[in-house]
Amino acid sequence: MQFYFINILCFICECIKIYLLYDKVIGFKKVKEKWIWYITIVGVFLGSSILFFRLKEYAVFGNTLILLVIIMVLFKEPLFYKCIMFFPLYSIICLLDTWLNSIQEILIPSKDFSIFIRRFIEILISIVTIIILIVIARVKQKYISIQLSRKLIWYQGFIVAAVIVISCIFTGYSQVVLQDSTVLLDRILNFIFVCAWVALVYMVFAVMYNIIVKEQYRLSIESNEKVLKSQQEYYKMVLEKDQSIRRFRHDYGSHIGCIKMFALKQNCNAIINYIEEMEDFTANFTGTINTGNMIVDTIINDTIEKCKDLGITIEVSGMFPDNFKVSNMDVTTIFSNAIINAVEAAAKCKQIDKTVKISIRNTEKKSIIEMENPIAESLCIEKGILRSTKNDNLNHGFGILNIRNCLEKYNGILEFERKEEYIYTRIIV
Repeated sequence: MQFYFINILCFICECIKIYLLYDKVIGFKKVKEKWIWYITIVGVFLGSSILFFRLKEYAVFGNTLILLVIIMVLFKEPLFYKCIMFFPLYSIICLLDTWLNSIQEILIPSKDFSIFIRRFIEILISIVTIIILIVIARVKQKYISIQLSRKLIWYQGFIVAAVIVISCIFTGYSQVVLQDSTVLLDRILNFIFVCAWVALVYMVFAVMYNIIVKEQYRLSIESNEKVLKSQQEYYKMVLEKDQSIRRFRHDYGSHIGCIKMFALKQNCNAIINYIEEMEDFTANFTGTINTGNMIVDTIINDTIEKCKDLGITIEVSGMFPDNFKVSNMDVTTIFSNAIINAVEAAAKCKQIDKTVKISIRNTEKKSIIEMENPIAESLCIEKGILRSTKNDNLNHGFGILNIRNCLEKYNGILEFERKEEYIYTRIIV
């Protein structure tokens, strides 16, 4: 019975490792329905119990199948990506376990230990692997703004290959020296082992690179589509206001004549009521933001309309220069992401004043855009660089990453500063 519980603990560790790898390291999106999680947890426990208690000879195959089912059920990504990445990713976990186990064999040989002690050591090694994955996830979260490139992927491939070779040396040493295995056979197996692992890990990095690049393009396209739709609404709103102004001008003489008639009759109440009606009618003529840049005007005016139901006010001051040389696509990416982040942060605040302030000022060569908004969530800002603690760190990171990528074209700067319950975003371009 004691081995049964040890086996269950080992399998729980495997589930935690594969979950951390998919969720925290790779960044796959989880399903939000709690009942799916409950059913999966109960199903995993029952399935693993049956395997270890009744079907021990099928334990390895069954556990691998259960892990695959977990990935299929708990994550939203396309089935093809989840399937093609499962075995390489799980192999990386196995490699890490093997590496740690080899180090343990070199430092503390376990050939004289009982089976129970060996299984207990396996659990400890799994816990160390889990800690390593958590550290990797934290590092990834901290440096999500680093732009991936093909050169970086090659560097990663060489580093991983070097790690694999070292792990093979450790593994081979522990087998040959400590367990008296055949040297030639071990060398052949290690060579095959290295080739297989290099191929698997390289494929994983290639797929990861492909997914991340596609995600960047998808977010960029979505942002541009939103702005184009907002532009259509903005042009429609401007046209409607222009027509209203024309109608008012057409009837302006009649309005003045009517007010004059009430004045001659000394009917002050009628004059006041008539003027109030005119004020209500002309109130729609104002309120359109004008910054001197049509794209920015569209984004801000569209955001103002959407923020009315959220109780968020947007205040804008300043104008862009006539020679503002940032392309329309880059302006869209920079301002849509910056304003969306500010509004999302303000929407989460419980305070009454949810004002987002945007100021624009210009120097001889640069434009400086400063945004101020209230914030409720915890943020880490290091040397002006924002480190998010949101669960949706991947998407949030892409927004900031896209802003930085656009600013780099113009030697621009993106800085963040937090003061009490407010965060200040400074864009210099």
